[in-house]
Amino acid sequence: MIAFKKWNIEFVKARKESYKKESRNPIIQNGNLKDDQIRRDFTINCMFICLNKKEWGNFIDPFGGKKDIKKKKIKTTCNPKKIFIDDPLRMMRAIRISTQLKFKISKKVIKTIKKNRKRIKIISKERIMDEMNKIIKSETASNGLKILFKTGLLKIIFPKLFDLQGSDSFLGKSHEDNFYKTLKTLKNISNVNSDLLIKWCGLFSNVGKLITKKTNKNIGFIFNKYEKIGSNITYLILKKIKFPIKNNIKHICKIIKLQLQLTYIMRKNTKKTEIKKIIYKSKNLINELILIHKANITSKNSNEIKRKIKKNNQNRNIKINGNIIMKKLNIKPSKEIKKIKKYIEINILNEKIKNNEKDISEYINKNKKKIMKIYENL
Repeated sequence: MIAFKKWNIEFVKARKESYKKESRNPIIQNGNLKDDQIRRDFTINCMFICLNKKEWGNFIDPFGGKKDIKKKKIKTTCNPKKIFIDDPLRMMRAIRISTQLKFKISKKVIKTIKKNRKRIKIISKERIMDEMNKIIKSETASNGLKILFKTGLLKIIFPKLFDLQGSDSFLGKSHEDNFYKTLKTLKNISNVNSDLLIKWCGLFSNVGKLITKKTNKNIGFIFNKYEKIGSNITYLILKKIKFPIKNNIKHICKIIKLQLQLTYIMRKNTKKTEIKKIIYKSKNLINELILIHKANITSKNSNEIKRKIKKNNQNRNIKINGNIIMKKLNIKPSKEIKKIKKYIEINILNEKIKNNEKDISEYINKNKKKIMKIYENL
């Protein structure tokens, strides 16, 4: 591979490949151009231009790839069953390319993916994750998820998402199909933001609803604490599928856990101190939470949320740190410091202490015995 400006140019010898049933890694042998054409997956990936002097610029298109590009169609170079049996990752690639280019996959290819979907189990989680990231990052990510659902691949890769599909009735009341609600959320996010992590948040924003679903004779269905349960489920799913970078998983899970906080801000009976607590808890995630809130609930009150946040944001950066606590209480660094810090932060948010070092120090001096009791009982 040679990097040239914005391009990575690969030089590969013509080769022929054969596969064992239990592996997608090919047995490679030297071959000619025809052998190399036969091993390709899709017609649009099998076009050649001659670079030697004698045939300079000759265009070779053995399977009609140029025609399929004009039709915006994804077809395999030969029998799709052979293509997908040889390398099951190609099933994901077909859906990913379709999503990225906004091409349609031929009916024959879709039908073959359905029949051979279980072959995806031999593919490493890292390779599946790589294709999923490309699908999620696409402008039409929700369309890619629809195809994954339709072919049954989603049930194998993310069964918890697949199981969200469907709606139940209770005493004449029904709930929205949470799978298609998730697709709407993902689509709404894609319309305004291309950040990969935010899109993953949208994808798993409703995943806790299946477990928390309960009936209520007055409302119909309730999903109490689905955001907290969903955050835990998301963590386990992303860890299992080997989502890259642990901090990214924590970031996604935190946004999912806090996604309903802005809804509480909009309630008329929410106290000023509660709004401040929500803002402080959300810290640097406010913009992401506004985006998820707007995408998930299709709310038009984001300007009002921003106004309330701005009005009550003065205590967001609390002037308390571990050094002040250790100095005033004459204690050594320990995990208990963090818990005392949290106790003081809550009092600041409840407006029992003013948010400045002087008042915080005075509060610690006056309440040393009380705070030390907390410290000793931790």
